Amino acid sequence: MGILRRLLALTTAALALTACSSSITSSPDAPIVSSPSVTAAGATAASSQGGPKTDVTLATLKTAEVPAHCQLPAQRLVDGHARKVVGYGKGELVLDKGTFAFADVLGLGYRQGLVSYECSLGGPTRPAKLLLVGSGGTLLGWYDLATGHERMHADVNSLSSAGAKTTLTWSAYDTEGGPAVRHTAAVTFAGGELRVQDTATPYLDVAGTRADFVSPDGTYACSLAKQGVDCRATDAARKQAPTTKGLCKNGLDPDTLSLAGRASWTCRGNTIGWVEHGSPNVDWVSDYGEWKVIKGSGYPREIAVLPSGKTLVAGDLRCTMDAPAAVTCRNERTKASFKLGKAGVTLG
Repeated sequence: MGILRRLLALTTAALALTACSSSITSSPDAPIVSSPSVTAAGATAASSQGGPKTDVTLATLKTAEVPAHCQLPAQRLVDGHARKVVGYGKGELVLDKGTFAFADVLGLGYRQGLVSYECSLGGPTRPAKLLLVGSGGTLLGWYDLATGHERMHADVNSLSSAGAKTTLTWSAYDTEGGPAVRHTAAVTFAGGELRVQDTATPYLDVAGTRADFVSPDGTYACSLAKQGVDCRATDAARKQAPTTKGLCKNGLDPDTLSLAGRASWTCRGNTIGWVEHGSPNVDWVSDYGEWKVIKGSGYPREIAVLPSGKTLVAGDLRCTMDAPAAVTCRNERTKASFKLGKAGVTLG
């Protein structure tokens, strides 16, 4: 009987310890074991435990769980900042106006939070992670904005929600103020993953720089900046050039299509497009353009090519490669444009 009484006492104590440990809430020092996503069924099951869940708020986001990022471990934030850091590293949420949103992404009957988590190791920030945060700051999933490109940095520009629809705009770039690929995407949850899917073709904003490029067939080169865009005309286009006496000086003929406030012919003397490796205006290529050797282009080495279907933007000016031999450049403010290709040119 003495042995039985001792066994009963030990069992009772173990049950008490188990009940006590289940009531402990997560603290900033508690380790987080989290997968990058949860299944919809798992999230629904989790939401049913412990009664109804409350909408995520800004205060919830500031104490959210976050995944490992850079060399920082997974942890719970304190006032929006990572407390466990390495050396000069830091991690923090981006809480500028318009850069976070609340929506019932998982269909759980309450609003979750979507927010950007950035980190650095004492230098520029690394590509951000988009977090999906649930009630109590629980990390439900994330998407790494380093996915699908080779740029050194990626930032959230805006997040907005309307009903079940959540829209994200974000940019990938190598240097601050340099060329950046701009994305507009839908944020969804499917197949157990948080997903970011482009809803429009990404374009490259050359910002304050100049971008020189060649058509995929090598028949002409262009140079784009905020001040204007020039494209060296094709042979067929030159046949449409005006013959007005005095239009060109120094014995030049009209050979270039130009667009600033309006589209016109100008005389450049074959000086458009410094498009080889090492040229000052080809940094835009990276993972957006292509380096190619094109026979008959007049360039013996690899040149910077704008592929079909891609767009470069500088201020109000936008150039899209519609087909291997045709580019359309347009001023979005004045609506002036030209379309240049093997068949000739159309001014608009």
